[in-house]
Amino acid sequence: MKKCILFLLLLTSFQFLTAQQYTQNQPFDTTLYSGYYILNGGCTQTNDTHIELDTSLYNYVSGMTFMVIIDSVSFAGPIGMSPVQAGDTFILDSITPAYSMPAISGLEYWFRIKLTGTPSIVNQNYPCKIDVEQCTCFCLEMLIKASSLDSSTCFVSISNNINQHNTSKKVNIYPNPALKELTIDNGQLNIKNIEILDITGKTIKIITTDLYKVNVANLPAGIYFIKVVTDGGTITKKFIKQ
Repeated sequence: MKKCILFLLLLTSFQFLTAQQYTQNQPFDTTLYSGYYILNGGCTQTNDTHIELDTSLYNYVSGMTFMVIIDSVSFAGPIGMSPVQAGDTFILDSITPAYSMPAISGLEYWFRIKLTGTPSIVNQNYPCKIDVEQCTCFCLEMLIKASSLDSSTCFVSISNNINQHNTSKKVNIYPNPALKELTIDNGQLNIKNIEILDITGKTIKIITTDLYKVNVANLPAGIYFIKVVTDGGTITKKFIKQ
């Protein structure tokens, strides 16, 4: 495959996800890697950019998803003619293992690779560590694979359904649907932080102060999730923005 130039200096191979123990039925959402791509004017042979999920991760944790999310786009021509738009989300799995984008002069985009979802099968084994391999320092041909340096395996632990159920009952949000503000009734739990996620699982807002009143006035109308991290566990609830 012909290569695209990567504006950021990257190592030939680097680890981006360290050991993580997942828990059955407990939502998980993290950014594994963030990047910025631009076609170098001197790279006249470039066809496309390419990010691929290795076959070793096709059967990763059930309920978990690898995805590429486009955060913002700059394009020299009409933005409607750009092959990629801000907010585009691409799932990487055995059906669609690769994300490719035509390399067009004047096109720049910022992206994230995320791992998100809710583990559904207890005691499922999976690689504890994952690598992203890069062909050369400035070459955009990325491979997401199980770590070649650390082959240890982890497993999905069983959830404490009673505790999780009780914790969830202790946290309420209102009004729902909401127009301007959500109130978090913490039920005497200590709230550490709050995240707002869109329907695709993309984190669009992280809140670390004023944890009991969440301003949602600037959100477009639609369905969202609010993830509340407390000293009694993490609770995720759905709400509607009017």
